[in-house]
Amino acid sequence: MAAASTSSRLGSAASRVGRFWLGRFWLALRSLALRFAAALYLVFAVSFAVEGVRGWIADHHRLHHAFGLSQLSGITQLELALALIFLYFGVSSWLRS
Repeated sequence: MAAASTSSRLGSAASRVGRFWLGRFWLALRSLALRFAAALYLVFAVSFAVEGVRGWIADHHRLHHAFGLSQLSGITQLELALALIFLYFGVSSWLRS
């Protein structure tokens, strides 16, 4: 009777230890995935921002006068908007990790 009780307690303890370490591994893996996604989003944000600024400069030289964001070409507006969206995704993923 005592051997069965000891075996049951050892099995239960091993199960709890396994769940604990599996949970820790899952949290570490999730954090790593969020940081990788954040880095990827920030790379996209920087690339879109660089192209958006290049388009802004080209539009400024083309028009030869001061203008606002509404007078930019459609592709430049899209690049700047995507830069802001990916910046948001990158920062929020980094903060969640």
